[in-house]
Amino acid sequence: IGAIAGRASYTTVRNCKVTGRIDQGHNCVGGVFGSVGVGVAIDNVDISIIINNCNDYVGGVIGQVEKYQSCRISNITTNQHIFEVRGHNYVGGILGYAPYADINISNVSIVHTVNAAADLCFIEGNSYVGGILGYFENIYTAEGGYPDIEYLGIMSKIENSYVNTVIKGHGEHIGGIVGRIVDPSELKYQEFKFASVHGNSAVTGGKNVGGFIGSATNCRLYFENCSVQPKGSSIMYVKGEEAVGGFIGDGLYCFSQLSNIKISTNVTASGAYAGGFAGKLDNAFLTLNLSDFTFSNSC
Repeated sequence: IGAIAGRASYTTVRNCKVTGRIDQGHNCVGGVFGSVGVGVAIDNVDISIIINNCNDYVGGVIGQVEKYQSCRISNITTNQHIFEVRGHNYVGGILGYAPYADINISNVSIVHTVNAAADLCFIEGNSYVGGILGYFENIYTAEGGYPDIEYLGIMSKIENSYVNTVIKGHGEHIGGIVGRIVDPSELKYQEFKFASVHGNSAVTGGKNVGGFIGSATNCRLYFENCSVQPKGSSIMYVKGEEAVGGFIGDGLYCFSQLSNIKISTNVTASGAYAGGFAGKLDNAFLTLNLSDFTFSNSC
């Protein structure tokens, strides 16, 4: 189900405004397209959408990108409109579910004053919930965990984007920007770059909750000029039950490079593992250089 089409391929949407509501749907529900195949691009869209009572693969713009496909999404704004995206699993403010995909998302603005408009902008689900992207898997592996496509050096990206809203998950893998990134093959590490991406959201969940990423496994992550910090008078926090971090909830076998990272948020865990940067880091090949990393918060 989509406000423009339920499914699309070889399609470009550009320079439009999308307004409406979807009050009931099963799987693959999006504010523009429910599901997309090959050759889809969305550019310069102003969106005001309410999506309620849906199941899995739900996104404010696209519900899911189909396996082994690529997608380009750019210049998306909610412009202080009503913007509510609610589903069960795999829910994202822009894109819900991207299995074995190559994506490029840039210039996204989901910005609302949380303390004044929490009822106007809301992203909610059970598990795999993110302010921009709910769930992402490596394009270069086949289902079952064995590589079947040669590595081409393509790196998925989210760039020049800002999220300021309420993000609520009732299960696990909840993030202010991305719910979960994973390479299930355990053989080739997924590469994902974040450049000038900023989260300023009230994030709550159960297990693996992060102000930026809920959880990441078998990934090579690159962060440049990214932040999790308040803007103006907005309310901001990260709360969960277990593995709760100001930037990432849980990182497992992650190679990360960070440059100019700022974190300033309250972190609360009712159970085990809370941290200003991460709730848990296991076999995480990570170096935090003080010249590139600023941290100020409370746990």
